[in-house]
Amino acid sequence: MFYFFRALLLNILGNLLLIPQTLLGLLRRRYYLRLTVEGKITERPPRSFWQRRKSCSIEDLRRLVERVESDNKVLGLVVDVRKLEVGAATLRSLIETLRPLKDGKKELVIHLEEGGMQDYLLGSTANRLFVPGGGFLDLRGMSLEMFFFGETLRRAGVELEVGQAGKFKSAAERFTRQSISPANKQALERLLEAIFDGWVTLISNNRGITAQDVRQRIDAGPYDAKQALEAGLIDEIRYADELESCLAPEGRKKVQFQNALRYLRRRRLRFHHFWPAKIIAVLSLKGTIAGGNKPGGNKRITDGPTRRALAALRRNRRVKAVVLEIDSPGGGVVPSDLIWREVKRLAEEKPTVTAMSNVAASGGYYIACASHAIVAQPDTITGSIGVIAGKMNISGLLRRLSAGHHAIRLGRRSGLFHIHKPLDTDEREALQTLLKRTYDAFLERVSEGRKMALDDVGELAQGRVWAGVDALKHGLVDRLGGTETAIELAKEKAGRKGSERWQTADVYLPRKPFSLLGRFAGAALTAHLPAGASELLDQLDPLLALERERALAILPFEARF
Repeated sequence: MFYFFRALLLNILGNLLLIPQTLLGLLRRRYYLRLTVEGKITERPPRSFWQRRKSCSIEDLRRLVERVESDNKVLGLVVDVRKLEVGAATLRSLIETLRPLKDGKKELVIHLEEGGMQDYLLGSTANRLFVPGGGFLDLRGMSLEMFFFGETLRRAGVELEVGQAGKFKSAAERFTRQSISPANKQALERLLEAIFDGWVTLISNNRGITAQDVRQRIDAGPYDAKQALEAGLIDEIRYADELESCLAPEGRKKVQFQNALRYLRRRRLRFHHFWPAKIIAVLSLKGTIAGGNKPGGNKRITDGPTRRALAALRRNRRVKAVVLEIDSPGGGVVPSDLIWREVKRLAEEKPTVTAMSNVAASGGYYIACASHAIVAQPDTITGSIGVIAGKMNISGLLRRLSAGHHAIRLGRRSGLFHIHKPLDTDEREALQTLLKRTYDAFLERVSEGRKMALDDVGELAQGRVWAGVDALKHGLVDRLGGTETAIELAKEKAGRKGSERWQTADVYLPRKPFSLLGRFAGAALTAHLPAGASELLDQLDPLLALERERALAILPFEARF
């Protein structure tokens, strides 16, 4: 009854207070909304209230587009794009969210000062694409680069002794080889080709240019504004201050712009329902998978808090379905298996759908395969079903440093993972047995979750990475799309009826305690590193992870486009 009377009060008092604002809105002349999109963009709204006021997530954009389409006072949306820093799948979701404006009665205008492939891919979606006179389009294609430290470590007296299950499982190659292996090269070339083909098709459809011409224009890049206009890549050369007159309707010298975020957060007349809606929970899992009970922060998924969150969703009676939004390259096998178990228990009681973001590979795929269905974007990096295990051997470094060492052991294999000695024959065989059994368990999990024959899974596995579009062909995912597609699929599996109301609730894992000193120390360290040193340190993260976990199911690279 409390919910009933609360809705009644809001319907009467809340809407009465909004009547003056609504009447003033009717007197306004028609206008454009203006939005700046830059840097990192998330699929779901940020947890922090202050971050929500300053940033715009893809979910915010979806609600904005829905409101704009039904508002006769809004002529369209002007988006200023500035140096996007998003993954390929997030970019695809962003484009799909804005596309209804272009295809509908409203106008989508994008102003692009400068940018690379990502920025232009979004810009090409617009009805009209503007670039200023000094603008610059850095269209040069895409590449994937890897560093190899095998010889570097050997010269330092360090050797990485690693076994792998799967001929494509190449996460340790960077620390054991001096160049890429033929199998890894084959898989990555196909991955990049699949993503690039999708981007070329998008630009071709958006700009009305053949795919062959798009490839030729990319090969001829980069472009200044004049060259881009002559090549048909943009519509006009305009500075930002010229848009008011350029977009003005007939009979008006200028058009008004309103802030899109303020417009979105402005309250409006609406009917509050008298009974609660059914809830679909969206749980975001982002980062490397690691063991532990403490919160992992923005870049790590620790199994303890994750399992507790999944168990809470399973027990909550108001939650009728769950969507797992996964953006993870994998990590430790044991924490991945523990999370997988909790996802499986959740799926036994409630419809559970996984929405793969930019990366859901190796351990990320491990925890996803227990859900009822998997949704991925064509550009999602997934698969990598394989395992590595091993250790660092620093005996050579100790000799160079003239460092002494003595160990007292009880147990034939007590020194298996000790870093001061190489593996002997018996230890190597034990490690290989561990790898095979762990890999077989991984295959069984995928076979059970995807309802595929074990032999078929074995052919698709071997540690090979797949783009989402190829994963769909091979049955590793069920549908192409983003988080919104996964939410609609979850409703279907929950038996949605036409008259039922559904509400989406974002669920967040606990955050690490805020440390002002830690923030300042980290920022100071990064600021004093030479150019490129920070990226080089990121390349070493799997090596450090191998010390934390005995066996890893992790992606062999980090993709940046």
